[in-house]
Amino acid sequence: MVRLAGRSRQNVQMHEGQNLAFLAAGNFLRGLGIDSQAEVNRVLDVAMNPNSLYAARNRKQPANPHARKLDVEADLRPVVEFLQAAGLSQEQAILVHPALLSYRVQERLQPFFEYLTGELGLSPQEAASVVQRRPSIVGVEVDGLRRMVAFLLESGNTKEQVVELMATSL
Repeated sequence: MVRLAGRSRQNVQMHEGQNLAFLAAGNFLRGLGIDSQAEVNRVLDVAMNPNSLYAARNRKQPANPHARKLDVEADLRPVVEFLQAAGLSQEQAILVHPALLSYRVQERLQPFFEYLTGELGLSPQEAASVVQRRPSIVGVEVDGLRRMVAFLLESGNTKEQVVELMATSL
């Protein structure tokens, strides 16, 4: 009986921690200008719930494999600051692709933008435009994107055509 009580207490503490993280993240998003509680809930569900029903529609794989409990200072603020420094309207990008919040700057965002501006040769403004038009493109691993771009270029597409495809349909 004592073990059950201990587990219950532990489960309650875990849920309270998740609720506090959710509330803090919601306040942070409202500070960015996302005022609708329904939108805040949707964004946080996609970013923090690997089994989100919002993101899982018509998919056979997990909705967001990067989803996890997010901390405002350790996770959300660095992502938003990176997006802002890259020239994006972070509010709009987050509303369109909430999983952006669950990406880590050093592991996902920075390498992605470095690929666009380095290997692909886009200006920072062009890179921001691609991501602003289609924020979900950041969900593609850089190596996968590199292979797709190489194939499209080898198939006779110009760099401009490839960039347009990235922003609209890849």
